[in-house]
Amino acid sequence: MTVGTRNNYKHERSDQRQYEIRHDREVRAGSHDLPQSTGIQVSWSRVPVTLGVAQIPLSMLTDHAKGRHQSVRVSTAKRQNLTEEEEKILKAWIIQHASMGTLYGRQDLIIDASVISGKVLGQRWYRCFMKQHPDLQFAKPIRLDPKRAKNFNKAIIDDYFDKLEEFHACFKGGIPPEHIWNMDEKGIQMGGGRKNDGKKYIFLKGQWQKYQLKSNNLELVTVIECISATGEVVPPSFCLQNGRMPDLSDVLPTDKWGRCISGCHVTISKFTNYSSSLYLSESGWMDSMNCANWFRDIFIPFAKECRVDDTKPIVLTMDGHSTHETAELICAAYDLQDTEGVKVDVICFPSKTTHKCQPLDVLIFLAIECQWQAVCKSYLRQCMDMN
Repeated sequence: MTVGTRNNYKHERSDQRQYEIRHDREVRAGSHDLPQSTGIQVSWSRVPVTLGVAQIPLSMLTDHAKGRHQSVRVSTAKRQNLTEEEEKILKAWIIQHASMGTLYGRQDLIIDASVISGKVLGQRWYRCFMKQHPDLQFAKPIRLDPKRAKNFNKAIIDDYFDKLEEFHACFKGGIPPEHIWNMDEKGIQMGGGRKNDGKKYIFLKGQWQKYQLKSNNLELVTVIECISATGEVVPPSFCLQNGRMPDLSDVLPTDKWGRCISGCHVTISKFTNYSSSLYLSESGWMDSMNCANWFRDIFIPFAKECRVDDTKPIVLTMDGHSTHETAELICAAYDLQDTEGVKVDVICFPSKTTHKCQPLDVLIFLAIECQWQAVCKSYLRQCMDMN
């Protein structure tokens, strides 16, 4: 730094200091206008430095000290389309409809707010409303049948679990988890279905048409799964539409059919005839006869092997579909009790509540559907038909 530069720097610092001193005097002179009854303690020792940097107007300081300053929300209340009370009512109304399943969208919000305010609000008004209420958010809902919404209530669910608790109390120590099974079926289309998976994929920016190839094979296949409370898995069964029984020997050898994976160990069950777990029906859904055959030929032998207490029954929980509650299935359960002394109790979930109460439907089948869609997508990339 040269001598001239150093002198200029000192001169600038001197000017800045003189400005701060002059500003300090003006503020001290204006402080006599402050009311003494307010009890506000002002520390003027730090004011010059702050004012010298930020250059805050003196009128703003005096308004703050005299209590004349208002928040932005209060000062702009006259320009708002809805009053604070009207916004609270509209928010409560939206939350009430969300709990009922009759949801509010952006346009619905704008229309109702326009009716309340008596003005035609803009299409972007909802952004300000959502910003004022950060506890609200836009989200994608899940479709729900009105009958399911009506049946899934506290009274019905409490009654179901009270009866289940009474049933377990009939046996000393309750029923062991090795005896408790859950069965359900899932219809899957061979081509993966036409429904989108909700995932995002990569496209070129500016590309107008964004398509995803889907298989046109809509043939239905029903998967029958059954698991126990300890994680034991009954070999899965499948129900196909009427036609020729497929030969799976080249895909799944007979010595591996019926493999049961439980925890970290793998055991081979005695079900080595792969055709015993394949059924045919007119629609591809499980019918009453096939359900009774599965219960008698697949489930009962497997559940008997997993028992740990011969004095306690086997419990099978499933939905109360008409193909499940049949005379054939009941006769098979009574025949087992009469011939071998093994009791099987079938418990059905309350009607129209399986979307919440059915463990397989809530957890397992969702993952199966996603994985099957991934398999179908890989086949389409390789230009292979799903058949």
